Amino acid sequence: MRTILSLCGKGLMLAAIYMGACPGESPFPGGIRMEANEALFEAQSAKLPVEGVGDFGNLIQVIGPGNGNQLTFVGFTDFTGIDDHPYAQTNAYWTVTWDWTTSPIPACRINMRTGAANIAGAVFERTCLI
Repeated sequence: MRTILSLCGKGLMLAAIYMGACPGESPFPGGIRMEANEALFEAQSAKLPVEGVGDFGNLIQVIGPGNGNQLTFVGFTDFTGIDDHPYAQTNAYWTVTWDWTTSPIPACRINMRTGAANIAGAVFERTCLI
């Protein structure tokens, strides 16, 4: 697990596992949050964040009045495994993609998912099992 040393920036692995989040991780601002994690196949609940995973999204259909005006987004996850897109249109259906080929674990390739972002937004999470 190559990213284990970068967990929470300074090796705070035990504290992060115990507390459930990395210190300094920002609260969800709304819009769309993309999360990328890795875990051992034998210990799937022990997730670690992956930095550098490319992510992008395309709005499929607006369900009703929502927040934000962004119809597409693109970015990379940071050291917390998160990439926020606070201006992405909410109350809409999205197709989102994780591009692991840009990360330290490119074998996870490219994953796509379609889902709804309610009025408050959505968190799309993908875990690469190694």
